[in-house]
Amino acid sequence: MLERCGPKAVALYHYWNSRRGNRAMPSRLDIDPVEMRPWLARITLADVGADGQHFTYRLVGTQMVDLLGINPTGQAVETPWPDDVANLVLDDYRAVTETGAPVFCHQVCTDAWNERPGAWSMRLPLSSNGRDVDVILGYLSDNVGMLSQL
Repeated sequence: MLERCGPKAVALYHYWNSRRGNRAMPSRLDIDPVEMRPWLARITLADVGADGQHFTYRLVGTQMVDLLGINPTGQAVETPWPDDVANLVLDDYRAVTETGAPVFCHQVCTDAWNERPGAWSMRLPLSSNGRDVDVILGYLSDNVGMLSQL
């Protein structure tokens, strides 16, 4: 599905991939905030609960805060989203923890007329021990229906 993503998402995926080396996924410590500058405003970091089913925002980028209308840092990931979107977000996060693999370029909402995708997400797993996902790096792009703008 990477071929469906736009250049910013592809670049983020390649960054994540380069940081993991020969492991299934990088750790949070492998991700350098300075190198993440192109994506920082639209990313989230979420801690994974011990059961792998509950997630709490650790970091929320400034444009994400503007989009959501609140800063949900420290809150459950579903808290700031409308119910229909919250369920999609939780499905993505759970898929990442269950598989240890990225979930990317997934439509999370449509425009007001339900005609064009309004936003696309990417969720990338991070692991302290190289096996269990304990943090999820999220990226959201407002692409106004154009995948190439992701």
